[in-house]
Amino acid sequence: MQSFMDRLASASPTPGGGGAAAAIGAMGAALLSMAAAVTLGKGHDALLRTDLQEQWNASEALRARFIALVDEDARAYNRFLGACRLPRQDDRQAETRAAAMQAGLWAATQVPLDCAQACVEGIRLAKRSVERSTRNVLGDSGAAALALQAALRICALNVAVNSASLRDAGSAALARKTVQTLLDEGLALAESVQQRILQRPTD
Repeated sequence: MQSFMDRLASASPTPGGGGAAAAIGAMGAALLSMAAAVTLGKGHDALLRTDLQEQWNASEALRARFIALVDEDARAYNRFLGACRLPRQDDRQAETRAAAMQAGLWAATQVPLDCAQACVEGIRLAKRSVERSTRNVLGDSGAAALALQAALRICALNVAVNSASLRDAGSAALARKTVQTLLDEGLALAESVQQRILQRPTD
């Protein structure tokens, strides 16, 4: 953690906002794993234990996915930076450089799209978690949803910024539409999670 934070605070262009979003998502997924693990430890009937184990498996897979996305985001942005450094002394070089930059930009757009999808999957899992988790980890499930919501917002911003420079207007528009759909679903789900947490103690 300290190493990652030091690199994030440095003058290095990576990790940046995209890597931070994936790391925040990983923390949200880890909180959901904890909520499932703690609830499993309380002892329940076989059906609920199976459901909780599935929740733990899903959140751990999601955590691994987010951790991988930290590195994928750095690779995508470094690819774009590498393209920017290509020579452009003649028309052929300039064309090669421009094509490489566009490929890098597309990668830098696709990674936050993938991360946004993972965020929404995590928020869906948080909604399940608040229905099944023991009361003393409800706040952790809610914190997971809020963390994933924050990561989702960062992803949506990165998609908007990076897709704005894509020459393929159709692909850029599709990327923005896709992330907006994910954003709408994720924000609504996260709000429902918070409301459910506030309601459950009075059940």
